[in-house]
Amino acid sequence: MTGPAPTGGILLGKYRIDSVWGAHPAGDLRGGFDLRFERPVQLLVVHAPLERRQRGRLAQRLMRLSHPRLGVLLDHGELPDGKAVLVFPPPQGRPLARWLPSAEPGEVVELLDQLLRALARLH
Repeated sequence: MTGPAPTGGILLGKYRIDSVWGAHPAGDLRGGFDLRFERPVQLLVVHAPLERRQRGRLAQRLMRLSHPRLGVLLDHGELPDGKAVLVFPPPQGRPLARWLPSAEPGEVVELLDQLLRALARLH
């Protein structure tokens, strides 16, 4: 995986990388810790470099979102190579891949309804 510092490294001068979670369609996901506010965070290092103006617009849009199923953007910044870093609270609950095989059909329908509502909020 290419990208920022490995586990134990510091991003943006304030986030320690504690774990590498893997790839997301938009970038690399890492678990981290906010050294200022002493709380766990999720770090998304966006694959494609964004111009400062693009990153600012993206951050504004994400910060305006308000839905219980959408992550709240806590912070953002830029690495020396121009890649954006987006900081979110860590996800809660079990991973979908573990939950889905044992879920009842009604639970799956409820989850899909929540996801579609969240997507509608994005658009």
